Amino acid sequence: MTPADTADALFAKAAEFRARYEAALAEARRLQAQEREDAIVEALGLYSGSDRARATMLAAHLQAYAANGWLRECCLDELPDSKAPQRRALHRILRSRQGKPLGWRQIHNIGAVCNRERMTLHTPQCESHDEQFAEQRGADVSS
Repeated sequence: MTPADTADALFAKAAEFRARYEAALAEARRLQAQEREDAIVEALGLYSGSDRARATMLAAHLQAYAANGWLRECCLDELPDSKAPQRRALHRILRSRQGKPLGWRQIHNIGAVCNRERMTLHTPQCESHDEQFAEQRGADVSS
């Protein structure tokens, strides 16, 4: 095997590793976005009122929790069951976003993507959401 052949083989191997890395990174981002969306929809179900009012209240409580309680509890994977459900939901949202709160419009948009039954009944993620998300990103749903 000549040095050129060895270099070509190494470049091909590097390209293969790069492609696998990028695929794993894309999957990790997708899972992180899914966790964020699930946490937000679950938290919206704890509030009453219109969609906008719920999003506004959640955003205000999320900002307050990020400023006050998050620093004490950021090292925990999840809060114990003895904590209030609202606080547990806020913790889950910030955990999925590395401690960065969201504004009410983004919360409202995320809640609006899924069907209303999911927001009020805590049903599993709707399949149409995955298709809508893929269409928005220009990705192929079948892959």
